[in-house]
Amino acid sequence: MEININQMNFPLNFEDIRALTNFEIQLKKENLKCWEDFEKETDYLPICYSDAYANFNLEFQKYHGGKWIDYSIIFTTQNKTIAIWPLSISFKNNLYNLSSFRVPLLPPIFSNSASRRNKKNVVYDVNKIIKLIINKLNIRDNSLQSYIPFLNTPSLPLWFSMQTSQVHELRVEYDLFLAVEANLDEIKKNFRKSYKPLINSAMNEWKSFKLTEYDKNIWSEFKKLHLEAAGRITRSEETWEIQHNLIKKNKAFLTYLRDDKNKMVACGFYWHTKSECEYGVGAFDRSLFDKPIGHLVQYVAIEEMIKRKIKWYRVGRKANKNNLPIPDKKEEDISLFKQGFSSHTMPVYFLTNKINELQSS
Repeated sequence: MEININQMNFPLNFEDIRALTNFEIQLKKENLKCWEDFEKETDYLPICYSDAYANFNLEFQKYHGGKWIDYSIIFTTQNKTIAIWPLSISFKNNLYNLSSFRVPLLPPIFSNSASRRNKKNVVYDVNKIIKLIINKLNIRDNSLQSYIPFLNTPSLPLWFSMQTSQVHELRVEYDLFLAVEANLDEIKKNFRKSYKPLINSAMNEWKSFKLTEYDKNIWSEFKKLHLEAAGRITRSEETWEIQHNLIKKNKAFLTYLRDDKNKMVACGFYWHTKSECEYGVGAFDRSLFDKPIGHLVQYVAIEEMIKRKIKWYRVGRKANKNNLPIPDKKEEDISLFKQGFSSHTMPVYFLTNKINELQSS
């Protein structure tokens, strides 16, 4: 099956990939229901493994240049899905590149019932697939960048442990999380002490709302506020519609504030899997930046996360001098703000391997 990448010949045949493995494999777009069922069944699914994340970021990246396709793969044995692997292939500046949409290449994530033997064999097969794709696309860079997010497990993922001896570079960054499985009173104990009076004062000054269903009028207000705050169009209409439709599918929600004249002055869009929620995009009246509108938007969002029985709120990346790129003053200030809503700091890993050293048996 030859794939056409946005009217460009794409020199990769999926049958060649099938020949590398003893598992039954298929592209996500051939069986989206299978991927979605896996999302519902697995114990913990980070946002970056979701189909929603892939769809949004494909459109976002296309708007900013280059040609992109979703080449995500499903691994099945005996009619049971045991792993999914988010994979994107891009062509930009006359070069192909492998990634997982907006982050470096993610490892496969496994079903609750997958045996250790099957997990190891999937990792070996993924390495074979990477080598084949690199060769077919004539990618000359021998370095593979991969990313391991928080997976809610006490041990390192198999991808990491199996590649440890071949890792040429390891970099650690940290994500801020809030545990949201408790009741609101317990969760509030994790907030920075100074935030509680700020939230209370914001409640007295603005009315808060949640958008949990498709509503063109409210969504248009959000887009208008975002344009006013950004001062320019930053992405395509398709990306906005993807996010709006996620609200309809109960995979996202919008929290927003109105002033005493019913004008929308702040909003935050949050998307989630069954287990993890993440802030996607927001817009705030620039004349109110010194007011605690952001505090109240966060608070109302956390209320909705509790209602939806989500395990973890990924508040954001912690600013650190070890981060790449190095955070600027604005990013440090945002990180400090987010830290006040977090209960845990979790490591995430960036690995660099040599492709010719990846284990395939």
